[in-house]
Amino acid sequence: MALATFDIIAILQRELPSRGIPASTLSSLAGISSGKLSSYMNGVNRCPVDHEMKLRTTWAQLKKLIEKTTPLPLNYTRANVLRRCIDLMESDRLQIIVVDSEGIESSEPETQQQNSCTQ
Repeated sequence: MALATFDIIAILQRELPSRGIPASTLSSLAGISSGKLSSYMNGVNRCPVDHEMKLRTTWAQLKKLIEKTTPLPLNYTRANVLRRCIDLMESDRLQIIVVDSEGIESSEPETQQQNSCTQ
């Protein structure tokens, strides 16, 4: 019987590939070098507590953005755009409205912000 793990590296090893997110994007968003994250994910080095906290915070922010934008496709290779969207989301200045074709259309400012996150 497999037990659940709360180890951030184990979570990232499972979640990043299943969502198509490059580890380099997450490392950039967290402010950790991609080489360091790679060494943690490959088991070469143990992830220090400060990096674990950065990765946990960043992963939570990115997951929140993904949940808010579903079903819109995000480009996970553009860390700078994702960072901008996360910052806007965290400051409650990003509104994402997904409406089917029979619903009410969103206003222009929201559409502009939405488009900048999905480009």
